[in-house]
Order: sequence, then structure tokens, then C-alpha cells
Amino acid sequence: EDEPEAEYFELLEQAFSALDDASIGPELIRVWFLARMLTLAGHRPNLSTDTAGNALDATKRYNFSFEDVSFAQHPQGRFDSNRIKLLRLLFSPNVPKSLQNIEGISSIVKDCAPLVNTMAQTYIRL
Repeated sequence: EDEPEAEYFELLEQAFSALDDASIGPELIRVWFLARMLTLAGHRPNLSTDTAGNALDATKRYNFSFEDVSFAQHPQGRFDSNRIKLLRLLFSPNVPKSLQNIEGISSIVKDCAPLVNTMAQTYIRL
């Protein structure tokens, strides 16, 4: 574009700042960056209700439906409440430094990365 939105430059500045901080894991920065890019491009997943329109329940498990861009309840689903909470944080205006302080962040990010990567490959020209 001739004049890209300022939010993209702010995102780059935040990403470079996070990359300068050795205490922040690179996978967290990568997934956070892609989630923020998806948000700026208008492709944020539904992280509030499931495919049936019910509020997501912290006691249930879900799989992600790319067709509906939301979660579908499934007894052995890949996403529990901790993973969905992290996705909410990734797609909201947080910075990696604050996310790095979440207990067990590395394993949760690894579980969420395939979803965010697939969405980015689908909706953003990388």
C-alpha cells in the first residue's frame, strides 16, 4: 500500500523490542506477532462462543473449526481453558513481555502455534 496503517509499524516496533529481550522465548514472539497481524487484518477467531453459539465453558474441551472460525465442543478436544485463555491474550493488545510471565507458557504456546500458523497461512500473504 502507499500508506500502510500506523498500527503495523507499532507492531513491528513491539516485535523488535521483544526480540531484543533474551528472557522472551522466540516461539512466543512469533505466535504473538502472527496473532496480532491476523487481528490487524480483521481475521480474529471467535474466542467467546462455540460453533453452536454457546459461551465457551472452562470445564469443556474443544477443537477448532476453520470453517466456522470458532471452537466446536469435543470430549477429547485439543483446546482446554488454558489454551483458549492464551489465544485470547495473543489476540488482544498485550506485549510478549507480559505473556512471558504466564506459568507453563512454552508448552501452551506450542499447543496453540499450529492454529495460529494455519490461520496466518490462510489469511495473510507471508
